[in-house]
Amino acid sequence: MITIYQIQNLFSHLPKPMFDIPNWFIAGGSVTSSSFTDIDIYFSTQAAYDAVLPLFKEHYSILHETENAVSFTYKSSNVFLSSPLIIQLIHRSFQPIPLILADFDLNVCRKAILPSGKLFTLPESNHPLQVDLSNLRANTASRFIKYVERGFITHTLRFEELIHHLIANLDVELPGYYANTTQTCFQSLFKLYSYSPFSG
Repeated sequence: MITIYQIQNLFSHLPKPMFDIPNWFIAGGSVTSSSFTDIDIYFSTQAAYDAVLPLFKEHYSILHETENAVSFTYKSSNVFLSSPLIIQLIHRSFQPIPLILADFDLNVCRKAILPSGKLFTLPESNHPLQVDLSNLRANTASRFIKYVERGFITHTLRFEELIHHLIANLDVELPGYYANTTQTCFQSLFKLYSYSPFSG
């Protein structure tokens, strides 16, 4: 469970005027784990995104922009961050929180922090690590491995389900989360089999 300190830490990297704007929330890895290198901000409405974007353009440096997100760098004084923090404003879709969270590939990431500091979760986010096979992305395999390494508990069956799905769809192209980068199921399968605990 995320602590008040972790929420305050996340909020400390955001522009203060942003908290006067409704209909945005933080979701994904930075909410799921105390260790993070980026903060992903989602929006329920286009108006919220349009209001927040200028705040970042004024005070942060644009790293890159795609049709799905705008990424900014934030030079933090936090000694625990070895490199500049990346803050991503996700604009690939504007929907209610439950619908955006349901589109995440890993169940444990289906959590959000509202501007009030309140935590919003989907029930499955508190279950052992699972992959939603209907929402695979180009980096799902590497994300799955990352969360296993962070100590998230998963069942061998979940790993086997992912392998069988990838084998059955070797030539299927998986879209990227934030960029146009794509990857075939074959490449994802190769990544999983190259991961030392599973290889051999």
